Amino acid sequence: MKRIGLITLALALIVPAAAAQVVTTEEPNPAVQIETTPVPVPTIAAPQPAAPIFSGEALSILINARTDLEVLANQQLGVQRPDGWSGSLDVNDPQLAILIRLDLELLMARLVGLDNIPADWFGAVSSTPYAIARDIRHDLELLADVVAGPNIRPPGWAGDDPIMRCDRSTQNLVGLLQRSGLYTPTVLPTSPDYCKLVAVQVGQFIEVNVLEGSTALPLVPAPAAEGSGGAITTTTGGASATALSGVGLAYLDRYATRRVGMIPPTERFEPVARSLTQFSRMTLVRGNGFEVFVDYKTTTITDEQFQSLPNVNGFGANPFCDADWCTPVQLIAGIGSRASSGGQRLAGSGLINAGTNMVIHYDGDDHEGMTRVRMELCDRPTSTGQAVCEPATQVILPDGTEAPPLGTINGLLQFYVPYKYTRTSVRSRSFYTVDLWIDPPENR
Repeated sequence: MKRIGLITLALALIVPAAAAQVVTTEEPNPAVQIETTPVPVPTIAAPQPAAPIFSGEALSILINARTDLEVLANQQLGVQRPDGWSGSLDVNDPQLAILIRLDLELLMARLVGLDNIPADWFGAVSSTPYAIARDIRHDLELLADVVAGPNIRPPGWAGDDPIMRCDRSTQNLVGLLQRSGLYTPTVLPTSPDYCKLVAVQVGQFIEVNVLEGSTALPLVPAPAAEGSGGAITTTTGGASATALSGVGLAYLDRYATRRVGMIPPTERFEPVARSLTQFSRMTLVRGNGFEVFVDYKTTTITDEQFQSLPNVNGFGANPFCDADWCTPVQLIAGIGSRASSGGQRLAGSGLINAGTNMVIHYDGDDHEGMTRVRMELCDRPTSTGQAVCEPATQVILPDGTEAPPLGTINGLLQFYVPYKYTRTSVRSRSFYTVDLWIDPPENR
């Protein structure tokens, strides 16, 4: 194997050692004999460059990567390992990232060959500790896709943030916007084209909020005007609205990842700002004891009112919910949230997350906002590659009625369910959901 390539990869991750000093002297003239007394020369050790410090999130990424690297090696090679394999997981070793990267390169060379390096392989690039760890995760996921199949992972796979599967530009842009509190991907991690969909989504966000118009979007939300108390000036003329019965879900963020209950249809509120992200319908509303985000289509807010609202990014929005109908924050994992990373079933309850722990088979026959589907409920996120799934046996619609089974295909019952997000409860022998998201035909 081309060992020189692996050595180069290691060097790319560390600061080059200080160059050795070269001292030259003239050759002595043999005709001249000079008696000299040797003078001891003190030995000064060359300063060693500091290795990158891995801690916090970067160290966590490395630990998960090492675990999954061994899992993949076990699946493909059994107990064997390529020559030079370190298997190191010494978190106190400043060279841990280099050792994991070298083992990853050795495994890639063994499984696909150095002449067949995957086209999107990052390789080793000197950067920040986080970026070095992230690049290792990216290449590990890519190698698993190549040798095991796209999105197929061996049992015991730990995984990490799905955004690390994407190209560097997408990762960096999403990271920058997330850090500024302006954008979080809403693509389900289980989507086969996750990275492609995220790239399209973040591109649309930039086009609408940054490139369109004469001014650039600030990278941090602008504070409220002095003396305004955080109030937002609206263009709706003080018009009020109400939620539609049974669908006025309230959130503390525009990405619908932190749900705080359902606004009663008798509760009046004022629309004050909107998300300008393309295709987004999230609207900031303010009422008695709450300031929350809602989908304006689940309220009496008209299209004209929604279009006239100002951009929420330019104001000091402060979402909260203290009204009687407010509930504790429920994280909607897998929809712009990292709450799904643990992927653990709630002990003893059987409650699972519909966004990550389900398999939905679309059978068509769409009409009047409903479609025919078969569903499976799983004990952990399907992206882990080790989920145990059960067929759905009962569906309770948002109005409390039970959807009748329509037939059976491959042992799975068919049901008619409504498009998009609803409070539909799907149940199997061991698990159940409290909500459901069904893609409309144009999104499938």
